[in-house]
Amino acid sequence: MFEPITHVKINKSTGAPISKKWVNTYKNILNKLSTSGIDTKEKLIHHSDEILCVIEVLFPETDPTDTTAEDKQRTQDKARADRRLYYSAIFYALDEYALEYKKPYYDAFQKAKQNAPTN
Repeated sequence: MFEPITHVKINKSTGAPISKKWVNTYKNILNKLSTSGIDTKEKLIHHSDEILCVIEVLFPETDPTDTTAEDKQRTQDKARADRRLYYSAIFYALDEYALEYKKPYYDAFQKAKQNAPTN
């Protein structure tokens, strides 16, 4: 299980704490990462390359069963959205750390945002 998070993350656009739904979602993701031994904030920082690889493997942007361009785009969009969710959970855990410690995740998040669909 991931170490307890004691800070309250503030939603930058509203100035209010993030909802319990998001807190629970992020904690569930962090607990999933903890099954591979990444169970502290320090490990998130020191093993970022490994964690980024795990996230990419968990959410591949291609599926051999996709036959149409629409299927391929849907798979790619879903993988990017799932990756962004994992990165957001990591940002939640590392909220009190300076950007320099989160930079690998920030860069990966920005890459996952590229070509993301706009609704």
